[in-house]
Amino acid sequence: MLAYILLAPIAGAAILGLFGKRMSEGLVSAIACSAVGISAVISFAVFFGQLLPMPETHRIIHQYLFTWISVGGFRADAALLLDPLSGVYILFITFVAFWIHIFAGGYMHGESGYSRFFAYMNLFMFSMLTLVLADNFLLMFVGWEGVGLCSYLLIGFYYKRDYANDAAKKAFVVNRIGDFGFVLGLLLLFWKAGTIFYFDNPEAGVHGAFNWAMTVATDPFSLSALFAGGITTIAVLMFVGATGKSAQIPLYVWLPDAMAGPTPVSALIHAATMVTAGVYMVSRSSAIFVHAPVAMFLVALIGALTALFAATIGLGQWDIKKVLAYSTISQLGYMFLACGVGAFTAGIFHVFTHAFFKALLFLGAGSVIVALHHEQDMRKMGGLKKYLPITFWTMAAAWLAISGVPLLSGFFSKDAILSSAYGTRLFPAPWPVLLWIIGLLTALITAIYMTRLMVLTFWGSERFREQHSHSDDVHATNGNGHDAAHSHSGTPHESPLSMALPLIVLAVGAVLAGYLNVPKSFGAGSLAGVFDRLLEPAIATEGARIASDHFIAAPAAAEEISGGTEILLAIVSSVVALLGIGIAWAWFKRQPLWNPPKVLEEKYKVDEAYDAAIVRPIGALSKNVLWKIVDVKIIDGAVNGLAWVAAGFGAMLRYLQGGFARDYVAIVVLGALVIIGYFVMR
Repeated sequence: MLAYILLAPIAGAAILGLFGKRMSEGLVSAIACSAVGISAVISFAVFFGQLLPMPETHRIIHQYLFTWISVGGFRADAALLLDPLSGVYILFITFVAFWIHIFAGGYMHGESGYSRFFAYMNLFMFSMLTLVLADNFLLMFVGWEGVGLCSYLLIGFYYKRDYANDAAKKAFVVNRIGDFGFVLGLLLLFWKAGTIFYFDNPEAGVHGAFNWAMTVATDPFSLSALFAGGITTIAVLMFVGATGKSAQIPLYVWLPDAMAGPTPVSALIHAATMVTAGVYMVSRSSAIFVHAPVAMFLVALIGALTALFAATIGLGQWDIKKVLAYSTISQLGYMFLACGVGAFTAGIFHVFTHAFFKALLFLGAGSVIVALHHEQDMRKMGGLKKYLPITFWTMAAAWLAISGVPLLSGFFSKDAILSSAYGTRLFPAPWPVLLWIIGLLTALITAIYMTRLMVLTFWGSERFREQHSHSDDVHATNGNGHDAAHSHSGTPHESPLSMALPLIVLAVGAVLAGYLNVPKSFGAGSLAGVFDRLLEPAIATEGARIASDHFIAAPAAAEEISGGTEILLAIVSSVVALLGIGIAWAWFKRQPLWNPPKVLEEKYKVDEAYDAAIVRPIGALSKNVLWKIVDVKIIDGAVNGLAWVAAGFGAMLRYLQGGFARDYVAIVVLGALVIIGYFVMR
């Protein structure tokens, strides 16, 4: 039944793309939501009905569709693989995306491109599910590029507006840079392993790439391993692809601009789909990464630095969606920090909990935006708590969860990452402690900027009342994109049920999802480590499944810290989270419009630096060299020169065809005399 998980959204995309313009909004929304809903139902049925009842070390379902490519010794199948890792992903992808689609049905009401929007959304789902369910790297790459294409289409949905087009092109180009590294990594992997299949594939007669990886000696922890062309080089190149897709330093710059798309797009991209693809790829390739300690160190270090860097920028943004965008980049950094220290299951668990509270935050922001005539500047909000009670209380759950407040989902997943960073033994001292401190500082800043967002939006004076007179002007320049005709003045009111119900459902997930992986030291009984135990057979930490029936030991990535230490670390992270909330509450309740440091507001001018160092020089090179010299003078010159030679040669030859018989007779006689003379002279 795995194929039907993919078939439903691609069928929905095809129907809406071909016939959507002739349909009503209600029918379009019903088809799009049903397509994702069918995928969700099948995903849950296969996962709980077929995968979980299997023995823990045999949880793998393989569906061969057809042989896609077979050239010489190379073979790639269109085949699907469901194991605990891909199973967890398809569950939260389809579930969260279904509620985002429901929300979008109300949010996008009245849009001229209503059917086109949902066709793109369904195509996006097909691409992401292909990426996750693929049983080989080449098919994964098809889904990988598919989500890149769909992100371009959705970010640039309002294609008549320059800012949307620029943001879409930026996302596309930056992702191509990362994808180039990914492609090089896959080519090198095939050269070394002789296959692009993950595991043994009897039908193809090959051993999986992970079999090869687990038999290779672990590279030394040295800089030379980066350039040796071995497993470390492969891992680093693959991680380059992840930095593009999952917005890590230095390729994170596209994600904040992606806010140019409609808010449901932001929720879909940031919560459960595209940006988590890099984390999935690294986790899926854990058998490769655990043999490359230098690559693991880079993953951990870049993840930690990205988490801290993006969090500081989030402190200085006024656009509610931009704050959440930098929050996503920061949380993705946490996930890579976990993967880098060998705690892949902790990273995936944070992906899982993050899907609920980040989707909720974006959809809640969308509810606020609609209530305020499509205003996104938090300086023009305030006092909305009494007008939008459902939006407030659901967003409050997500706010506390992402801040790491004890016993909410974000607390459990974030604490698992911090504990793993502290206890890792992959790297020499003092790196484990430094990584833990960076993660802890990021948690503090996260609590501060998220509290700032809530205070500016829901508490304080009703600053939005000053904006009614020029709401159309504001609307015309913001990143939400709704037509100005939708603006309305008056008292803000709660969103309709189609938008409020997804908020409530996701709020439940934001509160309770963390209880699927309560630490053992908390004395949680059967709930302790459920998520970790589920994923262990698919992840190369203490052991890795190379085929469906046995394990091969891999290097230990993280030591089991004592229960007392784990509880102490949890207490420290809880105190930090509550301290951040308290500091921000006290400060921003008194000074909600306090201006942050200019450097944070300007995002450290990274975009300007890229523009000066890369974009403008490439533009000048393209214009002055590639166009004016290479294209016009060399290429056009060569083509025009050939045409000139042909024309000149033809001009000479045309004198031989004058049209007079006497000229032709004279030429024949002259030719005969030349031939006779030749033989006489011999």
